[in-house]
Amino acid sequence: MNDPDRDFLRRAALLPDAIESIAGPAGIAALRLNGPAGRVDVAAHGAHVLQWTPPDGAAPVLFLSARSRFARGEPIRGGVPIVFPWFGPHPRDPALPAHGFARRRPFVPVGGRADRHGAELRLELTDDADTLRQWPHAFRLTLRMRVTDALELGLCVENRGIRPLAADAMLHTYLQVGDAARCEVHGLAGRPFRDQLQGRVAIDAREPLRVAGELDRSYADAPGPVLLVDPALGRGIVVETHGAPSKVVWNPHVAKARRLPDLGNDEWRRFVCLETGWLGAQRLQLAPGERAEAVTRIRLARA
Repeated sequence: MNDPDRDFLRRAALLPDAIESIAGPAGIAALRLNGPAGRVDVAAHGAHVLQWTPPDGAAPVLFLSARSRFARGEPIRGGVPIVFPWFGPHPRDPALPAHGFARRRPFVPVGGRADRHGAELRLELTDDADTLRQWPHAFRLTLRMRVTDALELGLCVENRGIRPLAADAMLHTYLQVGDAARCEVHGLAGRPFRDQLQGRVAIDAREPLRVAGELDRSYADAPGPVLLVDPALGRGIVVETHGAPSKVVWNPHVAKARRLPDLGNDEWRRFVCLETGWLGAQRLQLAPGERAEAVTRIRLARA
């Protein structure tokens, strides 16, 4: 066990009984929260939400690739990775990690509580010498998780430095489905989006959005709720946001899935990514001492 994992488990021992320490995939240090919506597992590595299992034996709500790497310094494929402080490739240095450094760094638990409504946990990452080499800002990044009748994720960014900062910050949520090719996404019609595959901005007035091929759309300003209808599993998944104006819809489809070493060739059928946070024209702009929080609430619904 490495030193970050030891620190994580030492702090975890101080949390309420409704939050238990577990060995995650490949033995990584993780915590489990229990609530009316089921159990949710989160790793120290990247504060990565690994899985959400409903209490009624239904299929897990989050997708986690069978080929995912669980190694120090590597991102995990699936669940809910945290994208921070840039989205996609670094704008100036392609040698820096895609989607920022947060999803590759160890977080520590800084608090938790439990009551009759469920359990809540806070995990934190702050700047150090390594992050400052990649991004010259002092910061505090906090993931707040609450498991009640839904899964609520609060992503908070605080500028601890002496000058303004600008950053992207997203929850890159992989929602598990029975067959992505049969799914429908409702709630984004009429919103301008950037098609990352074609490099253009467009508005699609049609509803619903379907996965008919590789899909990569960034909506800088789409604060409303989104419904993912999954006929194969006979359910819907509702994603509601507060303080998070941006959304991304992504699925790699056949060709790109085969190029990703940590994703099985046919695993694209088992998820649709609905990402939430601050991106592009709506990216965070924080003055010294300022903080902002975006809350995403995910719940199951009938299809």
